[in-house]
Amino acid sequence: MLLRQVLRLLSGDPSLNVFERENGSVEQRLNLLYNAMKHTESRVDAGQLPENATSPVWLSNRGLECTDGHMTFNETADILRFLGKWADVLVDAKEVANKVKELNEGSTSA
Repeated sequence: MLLRQVLRLLSGDPSLNVFERENGSVEQRLNLLYNAMKHTESRVDAGQLPENATSPVWLSNRGLECTDGHMTFNETADILRFLGKWADVLVDAKEVANKVKELNEGSTSA
């Protein structure tokens, strides 16, 4: 949500969304996992966890999973690398503009 706000600020578009609902994108599936963890209590109460489950999100051979969806390990690694780059940008408020420019220049040359 923080990244969404930063992207909205940088783009000047207050309605910018990171993903569209139910589009199957990595970002949308990450949101499914996030919501599964966020609403653990209501999922337990509604019987939405697999039998003998101890968490609404678990590791499997294919990656991170919840009853609604999954992300592969490679997708998870890509998101963590992306978030790491943005964490480096946002760590020093005085340098954000310069680092955003550097990050954008780096993404076009790669």
